[in-house]
Amino acid sequence: LDQVRTQYAAFRVSPVAQFRLEPALSAPLTVVPRALWPSKPDGSAATFSREMFPVAWARGTGIPPSLGAEMIWAFGFAGGALAYALVGVGVGLVDNRLRRAEALVARALYPVFAVSAILALKSGTDSGARTFVMFLVPASLAWFLSRIATRCGGR
Repeated sequence: LDQVRTQYAAFRVSPVAQFRLEPALSAPLTVVPRALWPSKPDGSAATFSREMFPVAWARGTGIPPSLGAEMIWAFGFAGGALAYALVGVGVGLVDNRLRRAEALVARALYPVFAVSAILALKSGTDSGARTFVMFLVPASLAWFLSRIATRCGGR
């Protein structure tokens, strides 16, 4: 329901095309905890909630955007549709590669990637960035360890 509500809000107010850098620039920053960087800028979910749902924001309730709503809010209707399509193609390519991989480590990580991709597509760049970092760190470690094991004579 929140996904439909945020997408409708973005459709209602966004022009055909625009270019906002905040979502792309703030998403990686959400990975850094406020305990380490107390004055870090707000993520795009907070900015979206403040702009699109000011009454809920004033009550202290944020309504974070879905990725589709965030893309429309950041790039306008046409740019958002194109950006969302490109994200979908990218996720699809990685999905196909992992699903068809011969390496055991890739096949084992496929379910983790699939769940992470669904969460990222549903929850916008802020939560998506954190989700993919939580996926990429262990996946990179597993890939690295499997490469070491292969070079040392393991299979």
